[in-house]
Amino acid sequence: MDKNSGSRANEREVVAYLLANPHACDTADGIRRWWLDGQEDVSMEALLRTLERMTQAGLIETIAAADGRRRYRRTGSDADFAAWLAAQARAD
Repeated sequence: MDKNSGSRANEREVVAYLLANPHACDTADGIRRWWLDGQEDVSMEALLRTLERMTQAGLIETIAAADGRRRYRRTGSDADFAAWLAAQARAD
């Protein structure tokens, strides 16, 4: 699997998680551990790129917590996520 298809797979997994858990909110580390089921092969760098693309697309937002860490949560609608997934499928 090339680097892009791995990133797209991460994006699809994050989208699927947020569709199933619309009120989820976590740090990048928590996302890797819980949303991506602790996949050790997902680098933090790749995950942060994924989260940045999804933030730019308006699917998620970043919030600063009292402890200074960044947390990510859903802002996009189900329709936004469906369009995102369709675009990813076309790109594959």
